[in-house]
Parts: sequence; structure tokens; C-alpha cells
Amino acid sequence: SSGIWGVGVASRDVCLDKPPLGACTSSWLLRHDGTCWHANEPMSTLSIVPSEGDIIGVTFDHVQLQFYVNGKLADGCVASNLHTLVYPCFYVDDGAIIDVNFEKFYYEPPQGYSCIMKEQDML
Repeated sequence: SSGIWGVGVASRDVCLDKPPLGACTSSWLLRHDGTCWHANEPMSTLSIVPSEGDIIGVTFDHVQLQFYVNGKLADGCVASNLHTLVYPCFYVDDGAIIDVNFEKFYYEPPQGYSCIMKEQDML
């Protein structure tokens, strides 16, 4: 919806009480204006800026983070070399509303991706 929002991933030590997220080195976020933030720096801007009613998809393979808008890869915002344990991260402000879904997607995920999987230690 309209308002201020962000979606992405963050490590466990992210500071959640100081929005907008993406200001610390522990989070990688797409913000409402289509910019991707990490370490208080805009990394890039999406080729497709999301608007109210759009569906944002996120893929993460333990190395690379990518965003999709209405099922299409949103070029321009890719975070690479995220060699750390991260979790889904969202924030809303200024009247924004977002619905989050971790399974039964509106758009099929890209090949090789599926619903969010719980991390398991194999040792």
C-alpha cells in the first residue's frame, strides 16, 4: 500500500527499533521507492518501481538476494556475497500495509526455488 515500507533479509543482530531498515550492515532491504539499501547506502534502484497492489517476490540462495515485481525479475537490485545466516525482514510506517506469504505463491518461484525452508544443522 502507500506509505513507507521495506522488504528483504537481515541477520539476527539487526537493530529493529530504528526504521527504515537497511541502515546497518546487518540488513539488505528493498524500500518503497524502489531503492535497495545496505549499510546506510543505496546499493541500486529497481528497473520496476513497485506500486500499490503489486506483488513483490524475494529469492535468496544463501549467496545472492534478488527481487521480483509481479513475477518478473526486477533488474537493478541484486545483493551478492551474503555469506551469513539471514531471516526474512519487513517493516511498515506511515500507514503502509503489506501482506506476507511464505507458501502458496501467486506467481511461481523461479526454477530451483520453493517456499522458505527452515535452516537445519546437519552435524
